Amino acid sequence: MYLADLLEIDLGQRDELIDAFTSGYSKLDPTRGDEGRHVSEYRLLVNVPEDEITTVVGGRS
Repeated sequence: MYLADLLEIDLGQRDELIDAFTSGYSKLDPTRGDEGRHVSEYRLLVNVPEDEITTVVGGRS
């Protein structure tokens, strides 16, 4: 959901997907460390810089 919102992709069932989130936080990239910011809306530890994500998907920023 975080990536869809970041990249402005409409998933259509956004509310249902968010309601299905677990109570714990997941790492955006499970192969990386625990450093990053916690985003409560997505129950996510964002441990990848946003500019790195947008560069990988085609230079969007």
